[in-house]
Amino acid sequence: MSMTLHVPASYPLVLVAALGGYWLNMWQMINVSKYRRIANVPYPQMYAEAKEAEADFKKKQFNCAQRAHLNTLEHASEVAMAILITGLKHPKIAVGIGMCNVVGRIIYTLGYSTGDPKKRNRGALHYFATIGSALTATWTAAQLVLESPGFLAPLL
Repeated sequence: MSMTLHVPASYPLVLVAALGGYWLNMWQMINVSKYRRIANVPYPQMYAEAKEAEADFKKKQFNCAQRAHLNTLEHASEVAMAILITGLKHPKIAVGIGMCNVVGRIIYTLGYSTGDPKKRNRGALHYFATIGSALTATWTAAQLVLESPGFLAPLL
């Protein structure tokens, strides 16, 4: 049994929103590289040692910039997948979530990269995007399953 899936005419905007995460990642990589160079932290060392970071503020800034990037990567694939799924039925919501994610993560990264970890909270908008993307993707997937009742028949 097959199913026809209609992609909304505005779905290309969903793709652009999902690509925002890619460009965010590239910008964060450049940001980390800048702080790595300033702090003189050699590759392949992921972080400056805790004692080094306590003694040298530049190394602390590097650690904070690196942590902001890695925290973003911890959620990147899930958010991108959820944006693409949500966009199948709710493209405007998907684009909004994508924009909130990127803007929130930029503010988060800029705040964290100051070397004061508390300043990362200025970008808390991205938390709403992460949670919202999971909820809306789940809702969209449920809608798609319910719209195709014959889909579950072979599984039963």
